Amino acid sequence: MLVNNTCMDIDECALVEGQPCPQHANCFNTEGSYFCNCWDGYQDNETNCMDINECETGNFTCPNNSTCKNKDGGYLCLCNAGFVANNSLCLDIDECAAGLALCPNSSDCQNTIGSFFCECWDGYAGNASHCEDINECLDNATCPQHSTCVNTPGTFLCPCDVGFYNNDTHSTYCRDIDECSKPDLGPLCTNGTCINTAGSFYCDCNAGFRSNVTMCFDIDECSESHNKSVCQPYSTCTNIPGSFECKCYLGFQLNGRVCEDIDECQAKQSPCTENSKCVNTVGSFLCPCVSGFKTLGAICVDINECLFTNSCRPDQVCRNLPGSYQCSCPVGYHEENGTCTDTNECQNATTLCHALARCWNTVGSFSCTCPLGYSGDGTVCKDINECSATISPCHRQARCFNTPGSYICVCSPGFLALGRMCVDRDECQQNRGGCHPAATCYNLVPGFQCQCASGWEPTSQNGIGAYGCIDQNECLSTGACSGKTTCTNSIGSFSCTCPDDNTNCQRLSLNGQAFIYNPTEMFCLCLICRFCF
Repeated sequence: MLVNNTCMDIDECALVEGQPCPQHANCFNTEGSYFCNCWDGYQDNETNCMDINECETGNFTCPNNSTCKNKDGGYLCLCNAGFVANNSLCLDIDECAAGLALCPNSSDCQNTIGSFFCECWDGYAGNASHCEDINECLDNATCPQHSTCVNTPGTFLCPCDVGFYNNDTHSTYCRDIDECSKPDLGPLCTNGTCINTAGSFYCDCNAGFRSNVTMCFDIDECSESHNKSVCQPYSTCTNIPGSFECKCYLGFQLNGRVCEDIDECQAKQSPCTENSKCVNTVGSFLCPCVSGFKTLGAICVDINECLFTNSCRPDQVCRNLPGSYQCSCPVGYHEENGTCTDTNECQNATTLCHALARCWNTVGSFSCTCPLGYSGDGTVCKDINECSATISPCHRQARCFNTPGSYICVCSPGFLALGRMCVDRDECQQNRGGCHPAATCYNLVPGFQCQCASGWEPTSQNGIGAYGCIDQNECLSTGACSGKTTCTNSIGSFSCTCPDDNTNCQRLSLNGQAFIYNPTEMFCLCLICRFCF
C-alpha cells in the first residue's frame, strides 16, 4: 500500500476481518505475502486443516492395558476397565481388596488382571450370582455303615447310630459299643444279666423279675393278675423286689403260717382312753364309755347331768362332777333348815376386805369399798398419789407432797399461802430484807435481791447483812485519776487532788481558794466554794 509516496507491506495476518488462514492454522506474514501452517495434530488438505486420527494411523504411544482415543489435534490414552491410571502407567485394580466386587454368600472373591471372579466355597456350587449348598447326603455312599448322613452348610456329618461309636475322626466305619462292659454308662440290667448285641443290648432277668429288653422290672405277685390265694386269711400280700411276703392284719399275729386274733385288752397298758372299758373283738377291740360319760371322737367326755336333771331344788345350784353331779347352795348362801339362806359375809369382813375398806352385805354377796384417796376393788386398797397426776392439784408456785389417802401443798420459798393460792412475799417491806445499809432491796418473784450502791462491792453474802457490801477502793485502778493528780479513797467514793504546783489549778485559784482536779469532768473543783468552773 502507498504511504507517504512509499509502498509498505500489508500484514495480512493482522487484519481484523477476513482472516486469510483456515481454522486450526497459524498465519505467518511475509514481504508482500503470507503463508498458513496447520497446528500440530492437523494436516493441510489445500483448503483447510483437518484433524489427524493418530489412533488409526498408529502414530501414538500409550501404556499397556490402555486404549487410544482420538481428539481434536491429538489423542488420549484411557486405561481399560479394571485398571487405574498411575502417572504414565495403567495398574490393575484389585476389586476384591477395594470392596468393589459383589460376590454372593458362601463364596470368595479372586482377583485377576483387569477383572475378578467369584469362587464358591468347598461344599457349594453355583455361579457369580449365587452359591448353593451341595447336599452330599443324596449319595448313599457318602457315609459308612451304621451311621446317618447329616447335611450341613458346605459339608456333611456322619454320626454313628445309637449303639455304635467312631473313635477316630479319619475312620471310615462305626464300631459296636459293648454297653455291658462300659462302667461310665452306670449299672445296667439291675436284677439281671447284661447281654451285648450289635448296636444295643438286652437284659436276662433274675427270677421274680421280667424284662423290657433294656431293664428288669419286679413282678408284682400280689396283683390281681396273679393268684389271689397266695396268702392266708387275715393277712395282706406285700410285694417286695423279686418276691412277696404275707403280713397279718392289724389286730392279728402270726402263729406258724396262721394269723391269730390278738386280745388287746390283755395288754399291760389298756389301749382305751380314760373313762372307757376295753372289749376285745376279732382283729380289733372296742372302748365303750363308762356310766356318766359319752363318746366324742376317740375320747370319752363327761355328761353334764345338770343340763338334763331336776334333782336339785330351785334355790340350789347343780354342780357337774366327773361321771356324776352335786346339788349345793349358790355362793353367798348356806344351807339352813332345808333352804338356802343369805350369808352375811361382812360379819367376818377382815378376812374378805382390805383393812381400810368398808364391807357392804348384799343378797347372796357383798362388796368392799376403798375410802376416799385410795383406789382398788376393796380387797386391795392402794393409796392414790395425787401428786403424780398430769395436772398438779396444787398451785403452780407450790410443791405437792403425797400423804396416805390425801396430799398437802407447800408454797415455794418466797411465797405465802393464801387459801389454795401461793402469793409473792415482799421481803423488802420488813427491815429492807436485811440488806446492807449501803445496799438497795429489790423484790423479786420469788425472793428478793440486795444491790450494793456505787462505790461498794458485794461480798459472798451478796449485799445481805452487815457484811454484805464492802467499800470499793477505786484508787487501786490505774485509770481512776489522770495526769499528775493524786487519788484518795473514801467510804463509798474517792477523790483526785491536784499537786500544789499544778498550773491548771493555780490559774483557777482566786483569792486563796483551794481546788481539786475532777478526773471525770476534766476540770478543777472548788473545795471551799459551792460552785464549779
